[in-house]
Amino acid sequence: MGVIRKLQAVGAARGYIFLCSVLLYLLSVIFPFPGAQVLLAVSSVCCLLAAFAYCSLVSKALSVAFVVCGLYFAHTSSTSWFHILTSFGSMSSLLCLFAVVPLIAIPVRVGHYEVSVSQVLQKRHLSDRKLYFTISAFAYLLGSLMNIATIPMMYHAVRGVVERSNLRDGKRFLVQSIVTGYAMPLAWSPVTAVVAAVVNVTRVAWLAVLPLTLIISFAGLALSVLLFKGSRGPAFQPESADVYIAAAAESSEETNAPTRGHSIWQIPIAIVAFIACMLLIQHWSGWSMLEVISILSIPFAAAWSALMGEGLSFVRQLARHHATVRNLHGTFAVFTAAGFFVSTLEHAQASASLNRTFVHVAAAIGPSVFIAVIPIIVIAMSMIGFHPVVSIALLGTSLHPSVLHMSPIWLSIALFGGGVLTFIVSPFNATLNVTGTVAQQSPWTIMRWNVKFCICFLVLIVAIVAIGQRLLPHWTL
Repeated sequence: MGVIRKLQAVGAARGYIFLCSVLLYLLSVIFPFPGAQVLLAVSSVCCLLAAFAYCSLVSKALSVAFVVCGLYFAHTSSTSWFHILTSFGSMSSLLCLFAVVPLIAIPVRVGHYEVSVSQVLQKRHLSDRKLYFTISAFAYLLGSLMNIATIPMMYHAVRGVVERSNLRDGKRFLVQSIVTGYAMPLAWSPVTAVVAAVVNVTRVAWLAVLPLTLIISFAGLALSVLLFKGSRGPAFQPESADVYIAAAAESSEETNAPTRGHSIWQIPIAIVAFIACMLLIQHWSGWSMLEVISILSIPFAAAWSALMGEGLSFVRQLARHHATVRNLHGTFAVFTAAGFFVSTLEHAQASASLNRTFVHVAAAIGPSVFIAVIPIIVIAMSMIGFHPVVSIALLGTSLHPSVLHMSPIWLSIALFGGGVLTFIVSPFNATLNVTGTVAQQSPWTIMRWNVKFCICFLVLIVAIVAIGQRLLPHWTL
């Protein structure tokens, strides 16, 4: 019983354990010191142990499988105990990103930008298709900085507008417009883990692929609007100002919701400012993009909140951030175990065999066809519970562009495309689960709603990378 109580105490304090590991990583980047690698590995093992009991069955199964397979590869390759230990800390940078980037959502929340979104929609006379596009565009803007927090914020901001429309299936309309809009910037936004993982695997400069990924994300947004089918005529008839003010006042009394917020058009300015700061710090310090984003997120969010006069609100929310980090138990467990597996696999004989298999397959079917299959592999892995970042890390051990005669640019686009689609179609991804919670729908139902768009967007990605590899096989920037 004493052991059980101790384990329960450790589990209850897991948020602080995760934060200590994150702070240790940030400290090791800013002020490198001897023994940092070992300390990070030990803290990662502590995170894995603290998180495991609270994980879902899928996360537990993946974590155990990764650790067991990693230990087997370490044994067969006669890996030293030092390397086995330090392998557990190989995903510290990505875990730090997951824990720190949500802080950028704090100024968006305390600035009440969702009120601006609702007011813009209330004042416009929009057809159903234009309403769909407008909601998707706002979700795109917020998703560029906020990631998963975009979904509940957008849903509650625009639900009233959609409910008062004459659409036949308002909930499906709302879910699809928000989810597709939110997911598209994940192909290029520097604060997303998929972008960081792909850049790390392919060694392509983020700025080099930014124009192409931006175009693809805009194309995906346009494709979503084109595929939308709704009733003709106006979806929403604007009400008089008196009616709107009365409704807003009533809503505010019931939910204590604010009736005024900062302009949504400040978000693009914040995105440009964040990217500019990131590039300047990266150039000045020599840190990787992942390290810069992890370090920049906190002061950037604090400065943004202070400029709005919400510095105290930011401090309050920052003090409660450990509760958010505590809920990342599945992420910390699976990513720590996956990082250990990938690190041990790289030194195992199985890695060489896998590399040879990839080379033979690419030679047999051609690099253009091979690269077109990669997004499909990422999606298939997500359907059995793999996070796209884990899938990209696993594939990265054998996807060597020079050996496979592929352009690293097109390989990056293939991985970006596959990663983005997992957020829209995988029922195991947090996106569909969070959306299902706020919309009171099953993740499988939402997946079914999104299948048509996913197939069309996948065809677009496959065509781009296959044709690009065919016409520009050695393109580098």
